[in-house]
Amino acid sequence: MKSPYMLSFLDEQLDAVRVCHGPRDFTTDPAEVVDVYEDGVGIRWGAYRHSVSILPLGNGILLNAFLDPGDDWTLLHVVTESCELVAELELGASVTPKVARGDLVVGARRTDFHEVVVYRVSLEGGEASR
Repeated sequence: MKSPYMLSFLDEQLDAVRVCHGPRDFTTDPAEVVDVYEDGVGIRWGAYRHSVSILPLGNGILLNAFLDPGDDWTLLHVVTESCELVAELELGASVTPKVARGDLVVGARRTDFHEVVVYRVSLEGGEASR
């Protein structure tokens, strides 16, 4: 577990060539959600806002998804490899994006049952529709 928001770009030898830092409040400080017991450690995942997936969109653009299970929403950051924020999109549900093709983002949502959610994302309008 880590905090704050940070994207690391690696070369073929897995050495960091660039690191992008985002706003500190986009992730939860792990110390706030880790409980230490006499016989182990527990993580309160339902209270931990964190990055859940990073997907390449092509042309040096990436989709970084933040899940906030406590408030049941996902925030998508579209960033360039040079750390420029291109768009910020909010999904009205806790969704873990798995695949991005064109303007479609497909993700998984866990409720009482698993469901697949497809969003159509428009970077120009800064919005996502289900």
